[in-house]
Amino acid sequence: MTLADELNTSIVDIVRRALTELEQSRFMDQVVKDFEALRADPEAWAEYSKDFAAVEGAAPDAKFS
Repeated sequence: MTLADELNTSIVDIVRRALTELEQSRFMDQVVKDFEALRADPEAWAEYSKDFAAVEGAAPDAKFS
């Protein structure tokens, strides 16, 4: 049984889904790298944190589930 059969979809749809997931994964990898770079710069992190604090109830270190 192929993946297309298992998911009851076409190969084209599987490729589309795989490309979308890869694009999202690469985007999130870049976001993580950007935040690591931001946190490594105390002055930039302080400015970001100050701007973020202006949003009521938000904190840059907040954990969301």
